[in-house]
Amino acid sequence: MSALGSVPLVLYTRTSISSTRSKNFLPANLKPIKGCPLLYSDTPPYIIREIGGAKVGVIGIANDEVVGLANACPQTKFTPRLETIEKQVHELERQGVNRIILLTHIGLPADRELARKLEGVDVIVGGHTHSYLGPNSQEGPYPIVERSPKGHPVLVVTAKRAGQYLGMLACNFDAEGILTSWQGEPHELAVTDPRDPQVEAKVAEYAESLDSYLGHKIGSHTLDLGPDGLDSCREHECVSGMLMADAMLAFGKPYGARVALLNSGGIRAALPPGDINQGHVLSTVPFGGKIVVRQYTGAQIWEALEHGVSGLKAQGPQMLQVAGLRYEVDPTKPAGHRVLKCYLVGQGNEQPLNLRARYRVVVPEYLVKLDWGSHSERFKSFFANGKPDVDLIIGLGGVAG
Repeated sequence: MSALGSVPLVLYTRTSISSTRSKNFLPANLKPIKGCPLLYSDTPPYIIREIGGAKVGVIGIANDEVVGLANACPQTKFTPRLETIEKQVHELERQGVNRIILLTHIGLPADRELARKLEGVDVIVGGHTHSYLGPNSQEGPYPIVERSPKGHPVLVVTAKRAGQYLGMLACNFDAEGILTSWQGEPHELAVTDPRDPQVEAKVAEYAESLDSYLGHKIGSHTLDLGPDGLDSCREHECVSGMLMADAMLAFGKPYGARVALLNSGGIRAALPPGDINQGHVLSTVPFGGKIVVRQYTGAQIWEALEHGVSGLKAQGPQMLQVAGLRYEVDPTKPAGHRVLKCYLVGQGNEQPLNLRARYRVVVPEYLVKLDWGSHSERFKSFFANGKPDVDLIIGLGGVAG
């Protein structure tokens, strides 16, 4: 069971959830309109389970920023989070359910804010920010204890990403459904942990179909520039991001491109040193995206960079990996004012970015749709359209380092 995040929602808006009533997804706030395949999906806003002789309600809240974060159809609409949850809580309480879990995919800060505003929710199980809670965490213990408007405890938990941890939480309630005690911890999963035989068989089935990709060497590299992969690319420059941005710029230069911008959220795995096969590339950029060349003003590029470092500590999936420019950032400044300097680089020299000039820029196709602020008017002119991102990396071949 899960709350829909950005990637699952994109997949489902491209196809559609089965018209059969699904209890695997609980998007209480999803309100698609005509033109969205999800319009005819029959997914419940909550489910009720009996646990230890008591009824427990689970409400799901999907990521309502998906149209801006990913390539969901624009008809994917949502109802306001707070009033949506309050409505479902009241519905559950009318059915005698007073132990309620909120399952979300909106990030730890938003989960904590909801915990302080909601009445009737006991536990919030979240995702999206890949936050680790527990021993040696900078974000908090497992669980974080917030207080509802009436002062009742609300437990907030999340367990990083990619199945690295299994969160374990035991709760005791009084007759009124108020939490009285709790104990929890994250358990780091290991390859030696017991595995479900049915899941294991399915993994083996899919692995066999990948053999042709894993056996197809496309190049190699010996670069050792520090941590790489999904988390690292959201924090700083990374090998995968630099290679991809360089490949994008090489593709765009015949069309007059000076700059390449790549959102770090599109990088899902590292390109490890050594031989690179097609499987590595598909793991790194798995979404089947396309690369285009568009024209933007320097002001638009600057605002794109500002958006990229607008997250907590100037990090996050919106951070841009770049080629053809360098920029300096002060993460202690307010979001929107963190980019200090920006220079175009190349041919052995650099020059300041001219905010009034227009530049041809290589970007992932869906980034063209994002609103980067007051300078985000869209130019209709385009110069190259639709090169698959996987093909660009494969085209690099070997990289010496």
